[in-house]
Amino acid sequence: MEQTNCHSIKDALINRLAQDIYVGQVRGQCVFTLPFKTLDDRFPAVFVDKKMGGVFLVHDAGMTTSHLFAQGIHLTEARANYFKQIASHLGVGFGDGAFQVLCSDGDLQASILAVSECIILATIEVATIKPVFEEEPVGGIIKRSFALWQQSYFASIDQRVAIKGRKGSHTMDFVAYPAREGVPTVAMKVLAPSYSPQAQAERYGFLVLDTERTIYEQWRRIAVITKVEQWKQATLELVRSLSSRTIELHTGEERELSHLVPSDVGALVEAA
Repeated sequence: MEQTNCHSIKDALINRLAQDIYVGQVRGQCVFTLPFKTLDDRFPAVFVDKKMGGVFLVHDAGMTTSHLFAQGIHLTEARANYFKQIASHLGVGFGDGAFQVLCSDGDLQASILAVSECIILATIEVATIKPVFEEEPVGGIIKRSFALWQQSYFASIDQRVAIKGRKGSHTMDFVAYPAREGVPTVAMKVLAPSYSPQAQAERYGFLVLDTERTIYEQWRRIAVITKVEQWKQATLELVRSLSSRTIELHTGEERELSHLVPSDVGALVEAA
């Protein structure tokens, strides 16, 4: 019987993994997408931020909890404790809605893999828990604003549209599809500081980065930023730089969307 060449299988596996690891950059941070699929049909995205003194912060930018929240799985105290236990077993921490760990250069690769494993294990609840969706006031206001807006730009306006990037899956909260030539497709993303504005901005930045050189790059993007008083100026500037337009709301101004949506979307279309 022919003997199995274990070393050749190992080399082939290494080559396969190397081909499927994607790396990008958001605000000076490296973003590694690893080829280990999660139970909510994503690939783990791990951020690496180099700090002073040769120390690295490795984290998921809160993307795991944000994706779970979008599926109706909320970050309760019990669930946060569960995530902390997962992280602790793998030498990682969990805080402010994110898996994260500080490490030296020598431990960097192991830390990336550990955070990736935390992301995968955290999504196990997708298979065991039936999500309970709560009403999203901002989303409801936007939906009604589109429905009441008498316009002929768009053939249809869809909610929670899934799109495929080069390496990951993403969701746009609203997508307005053109009714005629010369009208762009307009996509709207709601950015609420659920866990931290920085995490939301980095997650949005990864969405934009991952959809570059795809058909979605041509879409006009509107970012709806809620509770804008909680956002730092630099974080706001990042979102603005990645968007065609932004709608920025202070707490209590959500009802303003009823006229801001038609005016901003209309202005964006007219400028195309």
